[in-house]
Amino acid sequence: MIKTIQISKIIRHIELRRISPRGVERLKAKIEKMGYLPEHPLLVAKAKKGYILLDGFHRLQALKALGIETGPVHVDTTLTNEADMLRRARQANEATESIIPTTFVDDAELVWRQLDAGRTQAELGKILGWTREKVRNYAALKKIGAQAWQVIGTTFETAVPTADDEGVPGNGTTVPTFTEGLLRSILDLTPEQQLTLVTDLANGVIKKAQFKAMSQAYQSRNEIKAFAQNELTGVDTEFVDRALAEIDRGAYDKDWQSTEHPKLTRLIQSIREEWEQKIGLQIILGDFEVEILALPDNSVDLALADPPYNISKQGKLVKTGVEFVVADFDGDQEWDSASQAEFLERLEGWVKQWARVTRPGGAVISFCDKVLVSDLWWLYQQAGLVPKNIIVWEKTNISPTGLVRRNLKSSAEFMVWAVKPGADYVFNETDGWDRGVIMRAPICGGHERVKDDKGNTLHPTQKPEQILLWLVEVFSNRGDVVLDGFAGVGSTGAAARQLGRKFIGIDNNPGFVEAMRVRLA
Repeated sequence: MIKTIQISKIIRHIELRRISPRGVERLKAKIEKMGYLPEHPLLVAKAKKGYILLDGFHRLQALKALGIETGPVHVDTTLTNEADMLRRARQANEATESIIPTTFVDDAELVWRQLDAGRTQAELGKILGWTREKVRNYAALKKIGAQAWQVIGTTFETAVPTADDEGVPGNGTTVPTFTEGLLRSILDLTPEQQLTLVTDLANGVIKKAQFKAMSQAYQSRNEIKAFAQNELTGVDTEFVDRALAEIDRGAYDKDWQSTEHPKLTRLIQSIREEWEQKIGLQIILGDFEVEILALPDNSVDLALADPPYNISKQGKLVKTGVEFVVADFDGDQEWDSASQAEFLERLEGWVKQWARVTRPGGAVISFCDKVLVSDLWWLYQQAGLVPKNIIVWEKTNISPTGLVRRNLKSSAEFMVWAVKPGADYVFNETDGWDRGVIMRAPICGGHERVKDDKGNTLHPTQKPEQILLWLVEVFSNRGDVVLDGFAGVGSTGAAARQLGRKFIGIDNNPGFVEAMRVRLA
């Protein structure tokens, strides 16, 4: 049914695509020149208080712009719901595409609106006559950033013929560069990368083949950056950004194709070392006997260590608290099972290095087994240190049962404390320990225990932070440098960081070092 109505009675429209200002201007010019022809009525459906426009939105805008208040409409009386109206509007729009072509930009935005309104992809596919895969592909285009999408839409807008065009322009502008398939390659890129690529393609700076190649390069670079960010977890943003800027230069693209990524690994290590130096945190993977040689004389305020005890052949400790602590570490660990003579020779070397790097007035404290107390005391003296006392850690959560041989329970560990002469030594007060020779605290357990990916205890002799907090607070001051040459999973470092001390941790176990980095970061 065709009738003439007041244009103001059209209260809303079925939105299929974005408005094209150039298209409206073209229609205005034609109407001014030829008048509005009745054989091209607007398509509407009846509503309670007026009409719903199904097709002819650009014509309607042209009529309003010209001040025309009435116009011919075709009223479709067969439509009973919104889905039917959308389907009819789509059919009518496709029939008039020669006037203002519908682009995949319009289709994508239609899909977004309908899905946002609550329609499922399956429902929308039936309305549009599309496969569900096509609906899904168009829905995915919403991952393109707003600025890049505006560039894409503008490219299609400028391809619309003007009022003076006799037909399709011959300069190729009506065949836009972008397609839905091409744009799939940039969906996972950053908004900035998307904008760069679509702008260069729209301006003719690159061709389609280059667009795809650069998309792949950006994707690979994003993977590299994600890897680097994960490796630099906990590092200050300014240092991470420096690494990402280096990656963006493209210098690591080929390196990423190899299995080991040696260049990228060196970059990450150098950035981490810079950060650690800045915040007073150095974590070093390597043997103590080698790495300690790089530290200057008199550069450490407190050398606090829990080195091997050389006890792996002495048997096993039974359940302590809620965890089993195995003293022989599954039998015959090379690092903790040397002959007595060999071990004492190594221990002498460690003491000499502790004495060298510790400043006058600084402290040296080493955990040790009961049979090594006198040896350690004597070695301190030979290295020029002044032994002050033996500290006993009494473990308060040793199990009351479970003896494995006829002997007294091993419920204590020992430390020998010495100072380097030449200045007054530090001896602060602290809460919880009266600075007597005995300190009481439970064995490390629960959430404090550092675990591996499978939930197993990572370090067999991890010391409780409470003991280390007391030692760090009593024997050093805020801002001092604390060294642990056998740092394990970083318990001494955790105590030092909590108390505002700088920390140098050395360990030769890659798994321990990685756990320490994560823990202290």
